[in-house]
Amino acid sequence: MLAEQQAHEARLRSEREAAEAELRKQREAEEARLAEQRAELVRQQAAIDAANAERERIEREATRAAEARAWAEQQAREMEARVEAQRIADEQAAEAERREREAAAEAERAALEAEVARLHALHFANDGLGMLEDVMNEIVRPIGQECCGRPGSACCGCPEPVFHTVDSLATELNKWRNELIQRRAEQKEAA
Repeated sequence: MLAEQQAHEARLRSEREAAEAELRKQREAEEARLAEQRAELVRQQAAIDAANAERERIEREATRAAEARAWAEQQAREMEARVEAQRIADEQAAEAERREREAAAEAERAALEAEVARLHALHFANDGLGMLEDVMNEIVRPIGQECCGRPGSACCGCPEPVFHTVDSLATELNKWRNELIQRRAEQKEAA
């Protein structure tokens, strides 16, 4: 009986050990399967994270590119606006300069006409000075007309008298008027 009991206990122990070994084997297999699933989940999560990171990188680059395009377009619009404003300012300055030149030329023409009118009045007031008008017609060209192709002070000084300003004409005409008056006085004294 003791031997039977010992054999029975040995068999139970052996069965228990076998059952425990089987449970241990099943548990290890289950743990391995769970570890493999966890590893697969980690791999999948890493792939998802990598895909999300790539998507975010692409979105950031697209956003930066769009911002760069918008900035470049804004700069181009601002440059166009500056160029247009400069063009308008240049046109306005050129127009103002043209008006000033026209006004100056008109003022010189008016001064010349006034000087001619004064000389005509002198002609009628002083008998014998009528030849002054003939002299004027021979020597005076319109103000601003060049004798040599160069304007004003750059004139070549050709022999034909040409007056580029009212002052130069008035000075010369006063000199001639004084000479004529002096000649007339000398003619009266001689007579």
